[in-house]
Amino acid sequence: MKVKIYSWVLAAVYLLCGVWLFVVVPVFRKVMYSEAGVTPSRLMTKIVLAVGPLGWLMLSILAAVVIVLKDLRYRSRLLNALFSVFLFCVFACVVSGLLVAGFGPRLGSTP
Repeated sequence: MKVKIYSWVLAAVYLLCGVWLFVVVPVFRKVMYSEAGVTPSRLMTKIVLAVGPLGWLMLSILAAVVIVLKDLRYRSRLLNALFSVFLFCVFACVVSGLLVAGFGPRLGSTP
């Protein structure tokens, strides 16, 4: 069986996001913790930093392999659509966890 072009592109996007997170998470962690030992208070930021750069890279490699291999076993447009939606949701959560971490009201803070 043949792997569809869309699956190759989707797998490449997963790998690109993993490499981007591999580069960005250590820089963000260094900036976040260099401000007088401030620890992140937002849940998404804690999750992104807890997984770590190598964890995000491994998760993206695993997702890319699953996307390509699922085309060899199951040929379904629904699975590609679900992987695309999942990628969008994870990427949106990671970006909001990294970029919105220092902005907005914090839980438990007084105005």
